[in-house]
Amino acid sequence: MVWRNDGAVASISAGTVVSVQGKIINTTGTIGNNGTITLSDSLINGGTINGNGTYNAAGNWTNNGTFTPGTSTVVFNGAVAQTIGGTTI
Repeated sequence: MVWRNDGAVASISAGTVVSVQGKIINTTGTIGNNGTITLSDSLINGGTINGNGTYNAAGNWTNNGTFTPGTSTVVFNGAVAQTIGGTTI
């Protein structure tokens, strides 16, 4: 499964947990995370991600857009080696 954000604004409030069984592909949208996002796969960002939330990623993190972490925590918890990459790391 793939969750795509093509131009929308998604706001995740503090205390909210969003679990994605697959990839998040944020092409031109905005994700404001002040809660927790748990991914069973990778995150590919071509839009904007911001907030002060937690990201649990079992896959790779590719940033080709804007990631403003604030006080966020990113946890890489995959069973195999993971990568951080993209054009704007």
